[in-house]
Amino acid sequence: MSTKTLNIVCDTNVWIDAFIPSRQRCTVARELLVCATSQGHNLLYSGHSLVDVFYEVNREAKQWFRRSGMEVDETRAHAARAHAWSCVEDIHEVAVAIACDEPTVWYALKLRALNEDLEDNFVLAAAQRAHADYLVTSDARLRRNANVATLSPEDMLTVLKEGL
Repeated sequence: MSTKTLNIVCDTNVWIDAFIPSRQRCTVARELLVCATSQGHNLLYSGHSLVDVFYEVNREAKQWFRRSGMEVDETRAHAARAHAWSCVEDIHEVAVAIACDEPTVWYALKLRALNEDLEDNFVLAAAQRAHADYLVTSDARLRRNANVATLSPEDMLTVLKEGL
């Protein structure tokens, strides 16, 4: 096990994967988060990610009701929102938000030459701002274009398990 405490920024997709069981990387995302926290590493996230997590978890919960043959009435819509809120609160409990202030916005906009995806640029700017040891993302394009050390969830889990 590594003796150094790592600063690990998780991309929005890693958090979403962890909370939606039907997603392909759900198991590895959950295992990564558990492993990192149990080893005492610092989990971080770009503050704007909470909005996307809330939206996706809420949307998926409603879709689950529909796939199960249930109408999304006000009670079920409320349950979906409550579940999304719970997931966002879980992130806030185990990880630290990286502020999205003017310098972060400025830097994210300047990263356009490197990467044209604005959301990804906010994550990159946040990782840079937090002096992250690693950015973890399922997005292969972001890993290729990143200006910080970036790993897939599977590779980050290997690093944590092997204490590299």
